[in-house]
Amino acid sequence: MIFSAPSARCLFATVFVFFLWTGQSQARFTICNQSDSTIVVAGVEEKELLITNWTSGGWFEFKPNECDDLIWYRGPHRIYLTIRRLGQNGEGRLMLHEPGKRSTNQRTVEEFFCVSEQPFNRNNLSLSEHRKCPEGSRWFLHLFNLYFDIPGNTNFTLNVE
Repeated sequence: MIFSAPSARCLFATVFVFFLWTGQSQARFTICNQSDSTIVVAGVEEKELLITNWTSGGWFEFKPNECDDLIWYRGPHRIYLTIRRLGQNGEGRLMLHEPGKRSTNQRTVEEFFCVSEQPFNRNNLSLSEHRKCPEGSRWFLHLFNLYFDIPGNTNFTLNVE
């Protein structure tokens, strides 16, 4: 197959940009549970490649004194979180956070997004679509009260006490 000069340049530029993008190092968002209770976490995170969309998922369990990566990402990243502390009989109590800025990249918000009691994953939706629950009794709106806006490929650790 023979490419004309303009199409060859276009193909080269596309491949070059793809390798530039995939060559970026990944950053990670880590959660460290420094409390004496098990916590569960759900998140709504921005996914951006060619268009912006949002993915939600939960419930990710963190035992006392456990640290683990919640997500890996490239470039700037935005994520909403909700954290529940599990009691002895397994019920989850929402962890509330004082209003205002918590750190440079973290602030307290009050946003409601759709979740399920069971593990869930909802992909490629707009933020407003995550505020609406699908038909069926398994879904309900839940308070997400932490928001992170992380610049560039910055590793970030959230310590939960």
